[in-house]
Amino acid sequence: MLISPDSDLEQIIDLNKNSFFIEKNEYSNSISESLIIPNLYSASNNLNLSTTDNVTPSLKYSSIYLTDADIFDADNNFIGHYNTIEISPLSEDSARVYKGSNFSVNGNGSISSYSPATGGLGMSINWTSFNLSTDKLILEINDGSISADGFAYSGHYTLNADSAEIGGNGPMALTFANDVELNITEGSLVIGDESSYSGFTGTINVSEFNQTHDNVNLNGDFDRSLSTHLEPGNSVTDSFTNITLNLIVESNEDDTYELTSTVPEGWGVITNSDGTIKVIPEKGATPGEYRVSVTTVSTTEPELLSTTSAFIEIAESAGVDAGITKEELIYVPLGDNINNGIFSAYQLSITNRGSTDQTFRITTAGIPDEWVLFSRNDVTVPAGKTHLVGLYIKPTTIISQTTTAFTATVTSISDPTITDSVSTDFEMPVYRGVDVSTTPCLLYAVANGSASFDLNVTSQSNVGDIYNITVELPDGWTADYVNNTLLDTGESFRQQVSITTDNTSTGEVYFVGVSAGSIYKENASDYKVLSLIVAESVDDTEPPVITSVHATGITNNSAVITWDTDEMSDSLVKYGTESGNYPITTYNEINVTFHSINLAGLSPGTTYYYAVNSTDQSNNPAQSTEYNFTTLALPDSEPPGITNVMNTTPTGTSVTITWDTDEASDSLVRYGTEPGNYTLSASNESFVLEHSINLIVLNPNTVYHYVVNSTDQSSNSNESAEYSFTTAASSDTTPPAGVSDLNEIDRGVAWIQWSWTNPSDPDFNHTEICLDGIFQTITSAELFNATNLAPGTEYTIGTRTVDAAGNINQTWMNDTATTLPAAGTTIQLTIALNSGWNLISVPLNLTTWRLGNESAVGDPLNVTLENSLTSIYRYNTTSESFEKCTHYAGWGWAPATGSESFTELEPGRGYWVWAENDCDLTFTGTAPSDLSLPLDADWNCIGWYSTSEAELGEGSVVGDSLNITPENSLSSIYRYNTTSGSFEKCTHYANWGWAPATGSESFTELEPGRGYWAMAENDCVWNHET
Repeated sequence: MLISPDSDLEQIIDLNKNSFFIEKNEYSNSISESLIIPNLYSASNNLNLSTTDNVTPSLKYSSIYLTDADIFDADNNFIGHYNTIEISPLSEDSARVYKGSNFSVNGNGSISSYSPATGGLGMSINWTSFNLSTDKLILEINDGSISADGFAYSGHYTLNADSAEIGGNGPMALTFANDVELNITEGSLVIGDESSYSGFTGTINVSEFNQTHDNVNLNGDFDRSLSTHLEPGNSVTDSFTNITLNLIVESNEDDTYELTSTVPEGWGVITNSDGTIKVIPEKGATPGEYRVSVTTVSTTEPELLSTTSAFIEIAESAGVDAGITKEELIYVPLGDNINNGIFSAYQLSITNRGSTDQTFRITTAGIPDEWVLFSRNDVTVPAGKTHLVGLYIKPTTIISQTTTAFTATVTSISDPTITDSVSTDFEMPVYRGVDVSTTPCLLYAVANGSASFDLNVTSQSNVGDIYNITVELPDGWTADYVNNTLLDTGESFRQQVSITTDNTSTGEVYFVGVSAGSIYKENASDYKVLSLIVAESVDDTEPPVITSVHATGITNNSAVITWDTDEMSDSLVKYGTESGNYPITTYNEINVTFHSINLAGLSPGTTYYYAVNSTDQSNNPAQSTEYNFTTLALPDSEPPGITNVMNTTPTGTSVTITWDTDEASDSLVRYGTEPGNYTLSASNESFVLEHSINLIVLNPNTVYHYVVNSTDQSSNSNESAEYSFTTAASSDTTPPAGVSDLNEIDRGVAWIQWSWTNPSDPDFNHTEICLDGIFQTITSAELFNATNLAPGTEYTIGTRTVDAAGNINQTWMNDTATTLPAAGTTIQLTIALNSGWNLISVPLNLTTWRLGNESAVGDPLNVTLENSLTSIYRYNTTSESFEKCTHYAGWGWAPATGSESFTELEPGRGYWVWAENDCDLTFTGTAPSDLSLPLDADWNCIGWYSTSEAELGEGSVVGDSLNITPENSLSSIYRYNTTSGSFEKCTHYANWGWAPATGSESFTELEPGRGYWAMAENDCVWNHET
């Protein structure tokens, strides 16, 4: 019920002091109540107001229409009778109906009761549009414009009509002597200031109760109501943090509702039965405001529904999460002769928690860098995404069984504060392996004779191990050897094996197998096979061949001389302190193929000249050429003497410090602005007698204190007393401009070269260089060569300038370039092809060059969408005609009739291909190598065999990408523009270089994957260097 009185008495409510809040289920769908209230509001699309009699309304109007009416002036004099009269207001004054009986008014609008006026009920109506009709109407017009059958009147008149129609909009104030009945269709009923009920259809009868209240009788029905909203309506989060919203549902009946949540594409949502909505933003969502909507639908009345929304703002964010798991199924081998390997593969996950894409660099700590291999060192991860990187650990040396903790760190290249680390353990288990070698590998013997060879067994286990040695012989043969040995990690056992043959035939070849294996691990073994040839005679007249002569283990009084021979022979070293004069010898009579002689009793700091000699078992001698080595000097314990310390006249930002030493030593200056406190330093590692160090980036008008230090080659150091200098004063506070035209001009597998133009500021002093945010050097030159870089890796150079007064331009000028991939590294390069003709070339050393049945020979022209290419043509410079290869969908390539030799692609060639549609062509292979390509006089269709662009221009500035022998043989080169379907030209000027022709201004470089037409004035060779 709308109102539930406590008794049968009418309830009087003073809404100036109390408010009704209608909560769910406090009233039903029907109402028939009587209540006494001071204010009643109703808004509806359809209102109908009717009264009985004694109606005295006053109203404001927009227009009044009367038919068949008399007009009287202010003194009640008859003016005339008119068929049609229209009245329009001239001011805010109202016209009043002062006679008449029943009337009704209907239309769209709202009606409100108020405290009764004297003599009756009070009611105010605000109409959007209305019509009023009566059976008799007398109007008194105080100030109006009257149009009557073409006549115009203005002023105070009275109109008397049997019938009239009043139409218009605006407010209307009515006063009634009797009851008023208000009919409402689908209206909104408002009681007091807050309680609102929609969908009311029925009647409201209003009559006077007393001087301050009206009596209101309601009789009608309400629609079902449903309203919803979400809390909070607005919230802020990042794309990795979920938000929980609460759905508030208000209804006038118990019901079960179905909830449907709508979130932006890529987001997730969990809608719970308790009205909580868990919103899961898309990881990496672009910062901004997003709408979340919930639609509530009644399960008993599906047409009853409500939709509400809340707004979630995704804020800017930055961060990264790293995780690591061990890949137990991936096995990393340790060596050829080590049984299996170790499970040392890991999967590193990198999650970009930021709102922008980031490129991350991966580093490790706790294990040697040379043990670690990543599937990618640098990885670009889109905002909100996770990428996986393989991390593999392979010890480069034999290490013992151990567990080592290590850390993988992921850091943003552009912002080093975005970083995360993760730790795990590398477990080195016990592993066993062995290496077997024999010298020589080919043996000779007479029938039923004997032979011998050197056998070397080296442990590759990381624990002490016992190895069984086996020599496998033909039936009846015997061998004399030690059949087992105990070796520590890395230790070798060498022995001579003697073989006696039996039942052999001259001219036959026999095989001898030699193996060694751990007694603890069946597969931890190695095996070698020797061949033995039975000859009529094994008389040896050839001397041994001597190779690999080295002097090792050099001290101040000893050295070890080693060499190899191709047959068993003895060992002799002849040596002395003069070239060609060898008065001293050391000899070992044992016949071996690997020779080692220890020379002792040598003089410190002395150069010795020597030759090695070996005589085989047939008394054939051989002697090497002369070699030399120098013994180490006796230890030096005296530091260098420092003299003549001085400095040049300082500028505002620099000074040069010089000094001398009495022996070759390095150079170090330590300096600072306080005596005895040297917070800065500059050094040079070269060993010299005259030392000079330039100090730069000093502050003007400042006193600096310094000492010099030199360390000799025996690590003896000496440092001077303290000196000082004062830099010149400077009033300059303006930094120089930055560098311009910063670009990569060349690159290799392990280096990148950048160039730029220094600013024109007259006081420009130098440029600071950083690589991937790490300081490298300072230079006044316009060139920097970054070396010792990783293959196939992206690097960013940063530069900023400094003037002579020490003013630094704080704006970094940057450029990014990528080193070439390592030789043998499989890489892919994709070029876009347009529908129609395309002039292409092969930029890589392809995995397969063959054109044929792709299931058998592979597909060198891997195109997406499949089967987009239908034919390929190459130009035959001899016949000056084209040869064709046709593609058959689902099968591969086949040469056309007359082109039977066209069965593979070639580096350096250009090809015409026909594409049925726009597509991408992907080449797979390794980095290209140097290429010399013969060109014929006249036209040649060539290709740029490279993975990077090459500039065409003045040769003295950009170099000569088309290195032609003889020089100046090429006169022009053309490329095909697939968009315009025309050629663009670049012309060669002898002894100068290349320049684009008019209309071809963009043709300034050669590009990977493009083909070109080249005009040669004569036969020549293109020497293409990668």
